Amino acid sequence: MVGQRSGFRQVDEENCEMIWNLSTTRNPIVVDIYSRHYSSTKNGKTIIDWLQYGISAPGESMTLLTRDRTAIYLWVNQLYRFDGQVGINC
Repeated sequence: MVGQRSGFRQVDEENCEMIWNLSTTRNPIVVDIYSRHYSSTKNGKTIIDWLQYGISAPGESMTLLTRDRTAIYLWVNQLYRFDGQVGINC
């Protein structure tokens, strides 16, 4: 339906493009982008570790990569939490 309201912006479903694609936490492009983020240095892991085991903590996760391969988004439902928090991290 053209012109349907979604939140605060108009959505043209006929011309809507998907810019996010499913990926994995071990995808070399995802690892490269993550390695440049300031938080990647806090756990002492290396690029080799991330390529082998992934960039997320153990548990369920969903990794999205933009079609132009310039951004990632990651949801994680961690198996182990030591800070008492519950829920999904992004």
